[in-house]
Amino acid sequence: MKRALVLLCATALACAQTPRDKILQASVIVYGTIQENGKMNPVSRGGGFLIDPRHVVTNLNACCAKTERGQAVLTVVVAGEDDKDVSTAKLIWSSAEAEIAILELKDPLQRPAIALAPFKAVEKDQAVYTAQFPDPGEKGTQPTITEGKLTGLVKIENSEIQVYKTTAAMNKANSGGALFDACGNAIGINMMVKESVQYAYVIDPLFAGLKAAGLTPQVVSAHCGSPSGEKGSAPARREWRLPEGAEWIPVGLLAAALLMAFRSPKKTASSPMPMQPLPEPETYAPPGTARPALRGLAGEYAGKSFALDRGTSTLGRDQRVANLVFSSDASSISKRHCMVSWDAARNTFVLEDLGSTNGTFLSTGERLKPGQPRDLPAGARFSIGDLRNQFELKLDS
Repeated sequence: MKRALVLLCATALACAQTPRDKILQASVIVYGTIQENGKMNPVSRGGGFLIDPRHVVTNLNACCAKTERGQAVLTVVVAGEDDKDVSTAKLIWSSAEAEIAILELKDPLQRPAIALAPFKAVEKDQAVYTAQFPDPGEKGTQPTITEGKLTGLVKIENSEIQVYKTTAAMNKANSGGALFDACGNAIGINMMVKESVQYAYVIDPLFAGLKAAGLTPQVVSAHCGSPSGEKGSAPARREWRLPEGAEWIPVGLLAAALLMAFRSPKKTASSPMPMQPLPEPETYAPPGTARPALRGLAGEYAGKSFALDRGTSTLGRDQRVANLVFSSDASSISKRHCMVSWDAARNTFVLEDLGSTNGTFLSTGERLKPGQPRDLPAGARFSIGDLRNQFELKLDS
């Protein structure tokens, strides 16, 4: 019975999809190609995103336009620049006004789809994200996540089509990819960048195409920042599925680890030292003396600072073991998620993930390996669980 319970828990943990996972795995590259001299040569490229394993949304010009010589273009979809995740596609719906297209893949791409967030579930000044694949010739093949803010809403001239204005970075080669919220839902379709402002079509016109194609995607009804206990709320919703293939390997390892934990004697956690907001600099330090601190950038502790010169501090949902305690609604944060400290002898910050379910991430997108402390300089930023709770390590002087 105990073994069965352990395996069930391990399976559930292994199969949860974080918002970061959703953004990266749902994003694809779309090529328009022609056949020349027995080879397929790309003539156009854009971004795209999966709404289910067989269907991709993209920019109409990136996939389906003819060449200047009138040659028909064959569309090829690539997920993550990986030869194993490649399929040809055909156009099943398009809107010339909104420049968006829905493609049907010949071979399904076994990657999780994402939910769509209509205009009513979006708020001004909320955080937004894009997945950016490197341009041809650039180093690397995997996408990176860029962050920005939704700053406004405009209409295309002589049209009723609405467009978001954002500060999230996007290059031309990724036009057609999704504009995401912090929960990993698609709120728009990236369009172009002009004078350092990114424009993305509001997702709503896509629903007409989905209906015409007979497709029923998952659609959220509330803003990403809604409390997890609220009816129709998206943030607490997790995607669960059975593992496939090699995914059973970490499940087995996790099951073994949990089984050992059941057999280990229980330990009583010591009461952590309360973590207090930093007072004004002049009240605690002589002029010119720097004091290490943790500053909240987004989420429950946005705008607040906490001293880090009083020993190791733990972040999590369980007030018995955490110094910085998150609400019970913060489902993406573990009870004992990560810990951060200041090493005065080496003049560096130290961040360590404590085996959290949804991970601790640096601003580069790197996920820290549990139990392996990472030295970080002042100014380094990280997020825990998902993109909603972000922090900066700083020296207040």
